[in-house]
Amino acid sequence: MSGFFHSSLETIVPIVVTTANLQKCVTDPEDIDPDSGFITKDPVYEKLDSVIYECPIPKSVRFPQPDFNNLSADARKQIYKWPVLIVSPKGFTDFIKQIR
Repeated sequence: MSGFFHSSLETIVPIVVTTANLQKCVTDPEDIDPDSGFITKDPVYEKLDSVIYECPIPKSVRFPQPDFNNLSADARKQIYKWPVLIVSPKGFTDFIKQIR
């Protein structure tokens, strides 16, 4: 088969490499004031080398899905979300090592 997609083994992975500090906020739900929605204790931040962001697909590039309502929730999510890997330079190096 010729053309852009000539092998079923090829995968395109959208990646953003950033020098920003990637962090995850970790807090106990018990530490959230139900009236104000504010965290009552100082949260803990964990440093990360990578995160996966599920980017909504712009309407301009969506294909019509006539049987959308018959699809499973997982299949619908896959149609309307693009996973984008956001990595630090170290996370990018680790990712490349893992896929080799």
